[in-house]
Amino acid sequence: MSTSNAGDDDDLATIQNLVMELASEVDMHYDAFDGLAIRQTVAAIAAGRLLLQRRGRIVSDDVDAILEKFSLANRPDASVVALVSNGNRTRH
Repeated sequence: MSTSNAGDDDDLATIQNLVMELASEVDMHYDAFDGLAIRQTVAAIAAGRLLLQRRGRIVSDDVDAILEKFSLANRPDASVVALVSNGNRTRH
């Protein structure tokens, strides 16, 4: 494995850990987040998940369940999750 690939693997592992940590935090401490923070956090989780999947990494079912939970809650962040999950970057 080349140094470049090792660095990419380290970066992906870091992203994977951050996605899991963010998902856990927003799920466990939902009441401590305001609306904007929830939308931003869920969008970051969804973006990290998308990046990891495109790089061939397996994303925990827990992350998918948390994204689904917020999407089903019919909150404004559901549209952000849908846009990021679909790779659409037109949200302003």
